[in-house]
Amino acid sequence: MSGNYQIEQVVEPDDSELQLAIRAFSLQEGGAEPAQAATSGADSMQHFLVLLGHACARLDSGTTADDAVADLVRRGLDQGTAQVVVDKAVDVVASNRALESAPPAQHVRPRSGKSIRVFAIVLVIVALVVALLVMR
Repeated sequence: MSGNYQIEQVVEPDDSELQLAIRAFSLQEGGAEPAQAATSGADSMQHFLVLLGHACARLDSGTTADDAVADLVRRGLDQGTAQVVVDKAVDVVASNRALESAPPAQHVRPRSGKSIRVFAIVLVIVALVVALLVMR
């Protein structure tokens, strides 16, 4: 794995982005279209971030983790992948809330706290995607 990390911000996707990500994960799981080229790691990461953004938005709005999993399953994602996404979203939302409630450090510029949070989130997501790809 290289030391070049790309920082991505996780945001709530629109419905078309969400359906594209779900379809991509469903094809990876089921192998429904053998003629289609394998999804690259970067594409898988982007699709995972879309799913994570949706799950985080649902959790931020007060939805329970079980309801967030059920929502993803209802939209077409398999149960196991939906559970992994929501578990990671629970961690991300909890981390963000903890960081928002923590007193700011005096030696850190106000903007750098957000950058560190985004970088930490991306590192966790990269580790998760790599683990998912290795397990296949």
